[in-house]
Amino acid sequence: MDLFKETHCSRKIGFTESVKKAIEVIVDEPEHDGQHVKSSTNAVSEVLPQSSKFLQNVGIPSSSKSSTRVGVSSKVQELQAQLEMEKQEKAKLQLEMDTIKSQAQQSEAAMTKQSEEIESLKKTVQDCSGILRQMITFQGQVPPP
Repeated sequence: MDLFKETHCSRKIGFTESVKKAIEVIVDEPEHDGQHVKSSTNAVSEVLPQSSKFLQNVGIPSSSKSSTRVGVSSKVQELQAQLEMEKQEKAKLQLEMDTIKSQAQQSEAAMTKQSEEIESLKKTVQDCSGILRQMITFQGQVPPP
């Protein structure tokens, strides 16, 4: 409120009529039936014209119904665009996840196949070792010529 008064008081003329009206609304409005008093921000934004530089400079949103509708509409459009982007991102992530799952399954299948081949090679080595032992044993039993 003090900032409002400081920025809207002229040395020559003092407060303009719209500023006086805003101050009156803020100061004079008592609490009604347990409801809270209007905030100074709400009172100032209702009384001052919508093109007021003060409102723009301090970031107070416009209270006119048409601009509120436009603001809400633009906010809805912004949220819809954000939702659409999130849906696209979700679809992209789902595709990546499916690709990774597929690759993991392929890797697992390849690993299983390699394990089977290793076991087969181990058996072949054992068979060859057995045959080699038999040959050595047989050769030791046969007298040299």
